[in-house]
Amino acid sequence: MPPVNRYLARIGARGGRRSRRALEPATARAMVAVREARRAFRRFHASCFADERADRQIVLADVAWVCEHLETRGSTDARRAGARLRSLNEGDRTHMLEDVRRILALSPEDRLREVANVARFSVAARRR
Repeated sequence: MPPVNRYLARIGARGGRRSRRALEPATARAMVAVREARRAFRRFHASCFADERADRQIVLADVAWVCEHLETRGSTDARRAGARLRSLNEGDRTHMLEDVRRILALSPEDRLREVANVARFSVAARRR
């Protein structure tokens, strides 16, 4: 085996070991929804999202927006994609209640840290 192939095999095996992680089902569903929303955004950009930059970053908060645009502005294929994407995103609402329980269990200091984190996230999201 040539040295390059051995090197690639070695780093590939190491990457495979490192990337194994346990995901919560809600997190995995959210990742799939974002991936599918990005795919739909690229596919239907000209017909449904012409007023948006083509390189816009789609995040979890944008999934419902993508669904809405697909369903209201799109062709039959776009509306189907929007309905399919909406069905992927429906399970997302239940994890919010789990977060409320977690936040209520926090100490007052930890709650303040949580609010600061949300504020930083909000500012960073507005910059995009």
